[in-house]
Amino acid sequence: MTKPNYTNAAEMERNLRRHMKSGNTKALVHQLVMIRISGIRPLSWLPLFQELLEKRRNDDIIRHTCVIVEDYGSKAERCLPRLIELSDRCIAPIDAVWAITKDCRLVLPQMGRYVERFPEEACDLICQIGPDAADLVPHIIKVLGRDDWDEMWAAVDALGAIGPKASVALPILRKLRKHKSGVISSRATIAIASIAQGNEI
Repeated sequence: MTKPNYTNAAEMERNLRRHMKSGNTKALVHQLVMIRISGIRPLSWLPLFQELLEKRRNDDIIRHTCVIVEDYGSKAERCLPRLIELSDRCIAPIDAVWAITKDCRLVLPQMGRYVERFPEEACDLICQIGPDAADLVPHIIKVLGRDDWDEMWAAVDALGAIGPKASVALPILRKLRKHKSGVISSRATIAIASIAQGNEI
């Protein structure tokens, strides 16, 4: 990993503060994207991101800020109350809550609706949570009935990550082994193997 260029970091912080003051949403979103790309995460910036989460209502600002805050992990605990409040707006705050706490009790209550609205993002998070996301299996199975191969792939992987607790999905996964997408058929085979641990195939 390369050492961050703190001259660049100082310039980024100045720009961030300037755009926060100006109220120029487009410029602020652009600065947040630049910060995301840079990977620079000084702890001294956390209060700025917390302020953005508290005071801004723009979904793009919230989403980009959540992704940045997520990188701080447990160091961003002070952002948790606001992230939990925001979790009914989009999935990014839920990802951040998971990255900070690794506590599925804080993320699973909101996840059902997001599995069907944003299947790829939700299923990526389910893959990290694993068996504790078993209550979401009915929502994930609904995604398998769609015609979007990327969403189906994400759903298959999520079921595999849940493992034996997703055994109700075995019949549809068996059918997906014959899917015309080689990726979906191979991932279905892997998911079946994961789910079948302790179950009969």
